[in-house]
Amino acid sequence: MGPLGPSGPLPLMVFHKALFWDLNSLKTKFIWLGTRQKLAKLDMATLAAEFPHFISSSVVRDLGVILDQELTFAPHLNLLILACYYQLRQLRTVARSLTPTATATLVHSFVASRLDYCSCLYTGYLPKLSGSRSALCSPP
Repeated sequence: MGPLGPSGPLPLMVFHKALFWDLNSLKTKFIWLGTRQKLAKLDMATLAAEFPHFISSSVVRDLGVILDQELTFAPHLNLLILACYYQLRQLRTVARSLTPTATATLVHSFVASRLDYCSCLYTGYLPKLSGSRSALCSPP
């Protein structure tokens, strides 16, 4: 019996068809979640042979959030911090020709909005984000 039932992926496909959803097999990825120890016991080669139509990945993107197998959010936070620093570098070039109020408004709109998106996921990860927050507070 496979992880999706005795008939393999059929129940999932029937469920999606009943809701008039169309799975794009090129974009649809499946991820196995668990602890490092549980994931080490998982035989991915056997699962790939049993379900050849499914693409399994260790990192997936869902609604703009990058999820890894252990739900550490490390890939998501790394890209978020890179995006924040990129926005700060872009703002640094135009900040000289703006008033301090306009610069503060741009910083808030570009960077703080990135931190606000899915901010409830970052609970417990604030020490990693402190570098971005301190860079926000420093003068351009």
